[in-house]
Amino acid sequence: MREINLYSGKIIRNDKDQPIEEGMESEIFLYSNPTYYDRNVVLKKLRPWKEFLDNGINILGDYDENKRKKIEIIKDMPCFKDEVQILDAVTEFRNFIGYTMEICPYPRLDVFSDRETKIECLKLIREKIRRLNDSGVFVGDFNSNNFLVNKNNNEVVMCDLDNFRIGDLDFDIKHKFIQEFYSKCSKEDYVDSYALNLFTLALLTESRNAYVLQHLSEFSLPEELDTKENRDVLDSMNNLDDSYQPRFLIDNLK
Repeated sequence: MREINLYSGKIIRNDKDQPIEEGMESEIFLYSNPTYYDRNVVLKKLRPWKEFLDNGINILGDYDENKRKKIEIIKDMPCFKDEVQILDAVTEFRNFIGYTMEICPYPRLDVFSDRETKIECLKLIREKIRRLNDSGVFVGDFNSNNFLVNKNNNEVVMCDLDNFRIGDLDFDIKHKFIQEFYSKCSKEDYVDSYALNLFTLALLTESRNAYVLQHLSEFSLPEELDTKENRDVLDSMNNLDDSYQPRFLIDNLK
């Protein structure tokens, strides 16, 4: 792991001293000091947010250790080579504090409003998920902020994969759709098809994932997905149990 001194690098965003981006459990910084990082690398720094502590997660203990182990495992895995690659775990004063990623210049999926782009991106995401699942990696966390799109090259790059499950290392945080799946189905390796289908419905109906999950039993398929095969898929998602099979709505377009 790389040892750094956070206070020796200048944190910049548009030449201002502030974080690039903030998430619920992290801050992302860009370092201009070439001694540590150049402008092509970001550091995702974990933070002990109150919400995590209120939910009984010891972010300074088991949570960090679980994430550190996963980052060490996946950083050299071939299936991650075409994603926003996690380069290295980072320590400060020998304590794990986050990880580095390459900067990707593409816009996030949520800036695109045309359905054709969304559908093409969903097809590319499905292929990435199949490859990751075949390698024993399960993402679980699907939202449009986690997909960067290069329309010129027909490419989608995934980022923020640090919540994933691999081997005996579970998801750090179980989002609502993961909790819903696990509560009804013991086939845990199928969770990504279920989560990606929820994301597909949310993206094509411009709804939030949580809304789709809450109203799944009464949900109508978008016109382009309204096929007999997909109605069967939706029925299996509504009646989720151990007979569930990993089928993707995006495979059955009109």
